[in-house]
Amino acid sequence: MTLRHRPQAEARPDQARPERGLDVEALRGLLDGRWRERREATREIAARPEFRRPAAASIAEHRAQTLAALPLVAELAGEGWPLDLSREAPVGPDDLGTNLAHSQELIAADASLQVKAGVQWGLYAETIHRLGTERHEEAYRSAHRLETLGCFAMTEWGHGSDVASLATTATFDGEAGEFVVDTPTAAAAKRFLGNAAEDATSAVVFAKLVTRGIDHGVHALIVPIRDEHGAPLPGVEITDDGAKAGLNGVDNGQLSFNRVRVPRENLLNQYGDVDEEGRYHSPIESPGRRFFTMIASLVQGRIMLSGSALNAAQFGLGIATTYALERRQFSKPRGGGETAIMDYQAHQHRLLPLFAKTIAATLAARELEELFAETFAAQERDDDKVSRVETAAAGLKPYATWLALDALQECREALGGAGFIAANRVAQLRQDIDVFATFEGDNTVLRQLAGKRILEDHARALTGGGAASVGALVASRARALLARHTPIPRLAGLAASGGKDLGGRARLAEREVQAGLLARRAHEATESLVLALRSAGRDKALRNEKVAFEHQVELLEAAEAHTHVALEEAFARGIERLPEGETRRVAEELRSLFALATIEEHAGWYLSHGYLSPTQGRALPGLVREHYPRLRPHLSDIVAAFGYDRRHWAAPAVDGSEDERHAEQEEHAARSRASAAGPVTERELRAAARRAKRR
Repeated sequence: MTLRHRPQAEARPDQARPERGLDVEALRGLLDGRWRERREATREIAARPEFRRPAAASIAEHRAQTLAALPLVAELAGEGWPLDLSREAPVGPDDLGTNLAHSQELIAADASLQVKAGVQWGLYAETIHRLGTERHEEAYRSAHRLETLGCFAMTEWGHGSDVASLATTATFDGEAGEFVVDTPTAAAAKRFLGNAAEDATSAVVFAKLVTRGIDHGVHALIVPIRDEHGAPLPGVEITDDGAKAGLNGVDNGQLSFNRVRVPRENLLNQYGDVDEEGRYHSPIESPGRRFFTMIASLVQGRIMLSGSALNAAQFGLGIATTYALERRQFSKPRGGGETAIMDYQAHQHRLLPLFAKTIAATLAARELEELFAETFAAQERDDDKVSRVETAAAGLKPYATWLALDALQECREALGGAGFIAANRVAQLRQDIDVFATFEGDNTVLRQLAGKRILEDHARALTGGGAASVGALVASRARALLARHTPIPRLAGLAASGGKDLGGRARLAEREVQAGLLARRAHEATESLVLALRSAGRDKALRNEKVAFEHQVELLEAAEAHTHVALEEAFARGIERLPEGETRRVAEELRSLFALATIEEHAGWYLSHGYLSPTQGRALPGLVREHYPRLRPHLSDIVAAFGYDRRHWAAPAVDGSEDERHAEQEEHAARSRASAAGPVTERELRAAARRAKRR
């Protein structure tokens, strides 16, 4: 039997297609954002089978395939990727944006290819350009042209997230005019470095710069690590990390240095330099500000990962939903054949909130990418905008990567046994992006960073307002406590609705109320922390100690709550850009589902703080589920708006053969029923006996 492969899930009579479909192009344009053209071009590249990893490939084969793909994907991408930062023309926002978009979309081909490209061009080459000066342009061009393969040596055994405490040293030898790079302890060895195990011949090494007996903090240097034959250079020890849970097309490894000498000129000296006499110079006097200015240039990696993770979530949801639209199980209660599993409420419940969250986060990511591109392409550095980008990236990356992991796991299970087959890609993709929760900043640490920034902004606003602002804060908290502990507001609502609180339930469906509830949790969590830390006064060390050991969980919850607010607001702004009609109505349905599902997840907080009545709390699950039948008819169009199809998925579970198998089975069953030679079921015999007895 020959099975026909269809390009996309087709409508069937039992799928209850809407009378008016979505404008897929408009929705895709919203999700793809400003650099849609680049995203679509890269998706075409990602659909090519030569970039797809064979499910049974060995680690060696996968590494070789990934390395060989780098020049090919750059050639196919054409001018503009990877972005040449050394060109004469100034780099504009569109250059940075298209570069990001291309990097994110490569995940549809193979996550290992995307990460290896990111290490080479996004970390190694771009760090040389952003932290270096004119004397490093040739090193940058060599990396950009793939003449030099590099790795990014920041993380150490002893210090991963705490970059300021790195133990590797780069000590200037004035007589030789060289830096001596050294790994003083086992804990100072550089770990988990992409490209290091086999391919890199050079590394950007982050180390404490020491000259004339003074430690000037962490700086970066270019350090050659292999000779032309691939052997480690003298003093360089390289260890292969071997098999990993995912991303095995990337050769991660460890580096240690035993008094390795590099020329003075190898110091990336944009923010700090050492002259021939060993004197240190920097345009930024404060060591702390210098360090954070240097690290800020690396925020692009977090933004890239957020978008990549959300693409992975869309990819998995597309496969799982297409499968659920085609796969049928169990006869309908009133006859008429078997039921598509997407029609079961439980299946909708496991997938539809993930659609809403993924779209909310995607719209927030598009806004952040634009802010990043405009900010980092500007000729003059705007510290306030840079801080906004850093804070937003620190908040979005944990949400996006954790969401993607949850979504892919749910999609794996929604595919049943097919989800566990490597060729169907969902389980493998989840393994590949598992580490996204760790690299480019551990998620918990990043969320803490976002929380601290939000807390500092709030505290500064209070300080600027003087005693009146502090008094207003105390009064606000008093009002919140009063509302929490008095039944009067709820009783008033009950009286107005005849004792059933129906008005309160109905109001939960309003955008204003949903957004207000999300904002209230974020605001109150922040206010509580500000008041809890007042006892520390202006003692920053004491305040940080109290946050770390007494209020860290509350800080993380506050940061999460602020992220929820940012996502809902981005969703609402996105809807405003859609034309009036069915597409906008469905987008609003998704926004409402995102907001209510998020509120439901934290219903305990809202109930205990008096912002939901018990009646409203009980109504929440039903309000969430009311969205499902209204969204169900549009799922094929929403999947299409993600921009991926069967060519990208390349998954046997959704190759179009499921409908063929089902049709064949139905034809076989019909022939059996019509044939006198067919077997009679026991149930049919019993029914016949009952009918005969009644006669």
